[in-house]
Amino acid sequence: MSSIQTIEIGCPPGEPRPGDLLPDVLEGTGIPVREPVVKCFGDWEWDYSDIDPEVWKKANPTVELRLVALYNKGHIRYASW
Repeated sequence: MSSIQTIEIGCPPGEPRPGDLLPDVLEGTGIPVREPVVKCFGDWEWDYSDIDPEVWKKANPTVELRLVALYNKGHIRYASW
């Protein structure tokens, strides 16, 4: 696991946009929804370097499962966390 605490979501053109998906990805994890630090077309990135590493580590498996599910459904092109 990387020590960098960011979430990146890349969406194809059209809807939904990455910011539309983030609340469901983070729901119940203890990680807040916030504004992205990068918005480049369908590639958005959020910085969570201020989140306690233990909270991040605990939430990571849930975030991973949800992002992989979005990818498998074709809602996103890629993600990193």
